[in-house]
Amino acid sequence: MDFAFTEDQKGLIGLCRQMFGELCTPEAIARLERAEQPVFHRELWSRMAESELLGLNLKEDVGGLGLGMVEVCLIHEQAGWVTAPLPLTPCLAMGAPAVDRFGGNELRQAVLPGVIRGEHIICASLDRIGAKQTSDGFVLEGQLDCVAYAPVATHLVLLAEHGDRTSALCVDLAEVDVQRQTASNEEPLGRVRFSGQSVAASAVLGELGSGRDVASFMRDRGLVAQSASILGMAARALRLTAKYATERRQFGRAIGTFQAVGQRAADAFVDVETIRVASWRAAWLLDDDQPATDEVLVASYWAKEAGARVVNAAQHIHGGIGFDRDYPLYRYFLGVKTLEQRLGSATGCLNDLARRLAGE
Repeated sequence: MDFAFTEDQKGLIGLCRQMFGELCTPEAIARLERAEQPVFHRELWSRMAESELLGLNLKEDVGGLGLGMVEVCLIHEQAGWVTAPLPLTPCLAMGAPAVDRFGGNELRQAVLPGVIRGEHIICASLDRIGAKQTSDGFVLEGQLDCVAYAPVATHLVLLAEHGDRTSALCVDLAEVDVQRQTASNEEPLGRVRFSGQSVAASAVLGELGSGRDVASFMRDRGLVAQSASILGMAARALRLTAKYATERRQFGRAIGTFQAVGQRAADAFVDVETIRVASWRAAWLLDDDQPATDEVLVASYWAKEAGARVVNAAQHIHGGIGFDRDYPLYRYFLGVKTLEQRLGSATGCLNDLARRLAGE
């Protein structure tokens, strides 16, 4: 049985490595962090649009390439390797695919070609907001906090509660109040406030009241994409650690030759490979239209739990230099710790899996 990537997928990996390695250096990220604007690498996003990467998993009738979650996760892994400040998960894994799968043709044609060109950015929230249904749509009232990349987004996929039903909507953010928030890794977050904004009925994704189905679709794909990002960050943190342990000398020898250090690094390697296997299994099942929620939860659990162990071990072996802002390891630590709680914690994934296995 052949578990290797296809030639096209290997080409995608090579393209992303070249592009991210050229534009997303530690120095480039530091310049973005010093600026007053939200930390978002617009030049890299535009380059991805030129390379047709922003629509690779969208349907061909809107200009996409019709590929799947495996390809999306390949991009996430390479982006994680360089901690690229890009809205990959909210847009490529959650928001845009949800509009493509559940949106009406009018909405899809209005929004998705702009995503492919890099002009539209769709963020997503799984939290619910109050809504009043009208004759021609909805009126939204309420607030969503910590919405990833909302300050740079043009559209937001959200869940609206109206009566005893929940519907998913794709909302234009042009007239919506978005207040800037920031994650511990400098990722831009947003507090999105609605105060009577009207949303047309054409913005509904799927049938009225089918918001939970859309939410499940987005959560599964968001969790797997996050797992791939954590895989990239954990693998790079381990690579930095291996290099440091062979160069740093103490008591006349490289610290990597000490048994305790070697065992900690070996455990981290096993964790990285476990994340890898679980993530690709879940992504493949999603692409094959097989039931995948259990495998998604397993992959997410391993990524969040084992990813945290890897970056903790990396910091421990590095010692003080691991926290030096002139050394890149701290970005990987903060990146993994930020994703550790997003879309649910490792414990939450285990609890969800237990409920599913118990038939609840």
